[in-house]
Amino acid sequence: MVVERFEVGDGEGREVLVASPYAPFSDRLLEQLREQEGVGRVAAVRSAEAAVTLAVVETFDAVLVDLDGQWVEGLRAIELLRAMCPTATIVALACGVGVEALARCRALGADALVDKPSGLPRLALLLPPRPVDARRLSAPAPRPATPEGAPPPAAAGGAAPGHPPGRHPARALPGSPSPSSR
Repeated sequence: MVVERFEVGDGEGREVLVASPYAPFSDRLLEQLREQEGVGRVAAVRSAEAAVTLAVVETFDAVLVDLDGQWVEGLRAIELLRAMCPTATIVALACGVGVEALARCRALGADALVDKPSGLPRLALLLPPRPVDARRLSAPAPRPATPEGAPPPAAAGGAAPGHPPGRHPARALPGSPSPSSR
């Protein structure tokens, strides 16, 4: 099985698998994915069967299966991929899609069926959001120090001026008496 791979930017982002027997179409799709923000790695194979084989050993956020030229194999691959990759976004690609084809693909586990080539710009909307890398998250900025002698801010658990501790007007329950009505 021949697997073409490329990384975009720093390799961080969504992992996408493309299965298409047509090199010109596949190349065009790969170019579009290269330019899409949030796509980190893309693997391309030339058959739906090869996509299933690769998904056994690797994890993908999205799988794009070209059904043209491999309709039966593509539908079977969608069914297997859904069972193997329950959280992946699976998109079937085909020319001249109809309601019956959409229903069949959805029944087998595809999240969407996109008409090619006119529907390809929609792919950006169908792919899952870019995963959050916990290593890139930073701790919140430290709060400024409270001036000496000043009461602590209400949001930090202290009382707002003129209110008993633990009771802040913004946090009062509906129907509870306000401090001024006591």
